[in-house]
Amino acid sequence: IERETLLNELREIMKDGVVSEEEQAFIDQEARRLHISPEEVDRLLTEVKREQELLDDHAGIPLERLIAKPALALLRFRELAGQVHQIALMTDEKAMGQLMTDGNKVDALDRAIWKIVSEEKGHLSQSGA
Repeated sequence: IERETLLNELREIMKDGVVSEEEQAFIDQEARRLHISPEEVDRLLTEVKREQELLDDHAGIPLERLIAKPALALLRFRELAGQVHQIALMTDEKAMGQLMTDGNKVDALDRAIWKIVSEEKGHLSQSGA
């Protein structure tokens, strides 16, 4: 979980393709906190760069391209799942819970996904991660 969290943070940092000094200091601090070696951080950064190259303009990837390239579809899925996870971590849990009960705004799949990420958030806060 911690590795995935760092990977998501690296994805966010690398969106502009550049790691600033401030961002590098943050990466180094997180790596030390998570006991991740500099070599592993470099590997993760390389992985994020590769993902970005595959996704190029990820928001505009045609469905046909995702269907034809399962590896690309998986990258897109993981990116979106990471964003949903970040939303769960950063939003007001009570307010989102209330919105999730509105059948006019969300469907059963939305509620099921929200339940999973909310439970994961609870596990993370209980473990101190």
